[in-house]
Amino acid sequence: LLGASLAHASCDIQVFSHLEPRDLCTLVRTNKALRDFLLNRHLSNAIWRGARERLEGLPALPHFLTEPAYAHFLFSNHCHVGSLIALETGTVSE
Repeated sequence: LLGASLAHASCDIQVFSHLEPRDLCTLVRTNKALRDFLLNRHLSNAIWRGARERLEGLPALPHFLTEPAYAHFLFSNHCHVGSLIALETGTVSE
């Protein structure tokens, strides 16, 4: 799992595409290889978007968040109010 080649990445994408955003957030914190793969914008954006779109009733992705950041915002137990205000107003860099 999580091989370096694009062929392996394609297989990994198929496996991860069946997970929910909460599961993806948990996997990101599992180990460095999973984190690197699941936070690679080129390889995993479709995984995160698909996971979000399969859940009914979620608001649209805010323009100032990435798919993984939005999933973390929705499904983590951490307070994000100060971070979101800073991102939206541009007082900190993404």
